[in-house]
Amino acid sequence: LTSLAAGNWGLKPWPEILAQERMEQLQDAKAALEIQEQILQKSKGDEPWMKEVVTGLAKSAKDFQEELGPKFEAVAAAKKRLWQQRQGFLTAAAKREQRHLSEAEAEVLRHVAKLVPEAEAMAELGRALRSQPAAFPLVLVAGSWRRAVQHALPLLLRLWELAGTSAEEQRDFLAQLL
Repeated sequence: LTSLAAGNWGLKPWPEILAQERMEQLQDAKAALEIQEQILQKSKGDEPWMKEVVTGLAKSAKDFQEELGPKFEAVAAAKKRLWQQRQGFLTAAAKREQRHLSEAEAEVLRHVAKLVPEAEAMAELGRALRSQPAAFPLVLVAGSWRRAVQHALPLLLRLWELAGTSAEEQRDFLAQLL
């Protein structure tokens, strides 16, 4: 694997390279086991030494657990407190956002409700123009158009504010509109 990671692909196919690497690892493990076996065979007659080593390892593991157990509990408690605080912050932020959106929706709907009669009047005038193109009531159209613009501009400004559009984007939109 190290040769593959180093970019040394060689001429062998990758399954053979992996098999060779695994064989080397197995040989290393076998050599380590043989060394351990020799140490254990030498120490068979020396049971007090072996007992000391095993007892020392057990005591060290127990001390390690006793020392780190409270630290792990403290970390878990801190993580729980942080989670609860984050949950509180998120809940408060979600409630603020929901209230803000509800207020914005009410404001937008108020403006849209004011636009509806003007849109209906413009649609009716459009139908009348299609049936009698010569009878064009300019005064009615001008009044409806003025009121529609008067109600649409505050709505448009609020939507821009909610969307966070830049002044340049607003100017581009108005230039296209006009």
